[in-house]
Amino acid sequence: MQKKSSVKKTTKRAAPHMATVRAPEMHECQCGTSCGCGCHCGKFKKFIVLLIVFILGFAVAKITCCRGHRHMPRIQPKFENGCLVMDSIKCPKMQHELMFADTDMNGCITSIEFDSVKKSMHKKMREHRERDDD
Repeated sequence: MQKKSSVKKTTKRAAPHMATVRAPEMHECQCGTSCGCGCHCGKFKKFIVLLIVFILGFAVAKITCCRGHRHMPRIQPKFENGCLVMDSIKCPKMQHELMFADTDMNGCITSIEFDSVKKSMHKKMREHRERDDD
């Protein structure tokens, strides 16, 4: 009896097409999947660190903010013989308001008249700010 020889068919595999989508290779940790080194949940930890940095920056900005002096600089007027020296005032708006501040028409702006003009300007600025906020 003769044995029949079996013929094996060889099929050629077609080259992979460009249209087939390959899965991206995943990064494998050298220390194992349950290592606890933090390389497995990086996005969440990065988000938490970014959130903490943002909150700290916000807190520092709130603490160091000079709210009272950002709109109206501190004015150090000079008075000679009870009258205001106009050259000591640097703000042009304040100088304009002080031109009409002499209520007793004696040509001398006293500290009381200066304080009333300063308070009225501050009140106008506060009202203007409140209108802008609304």
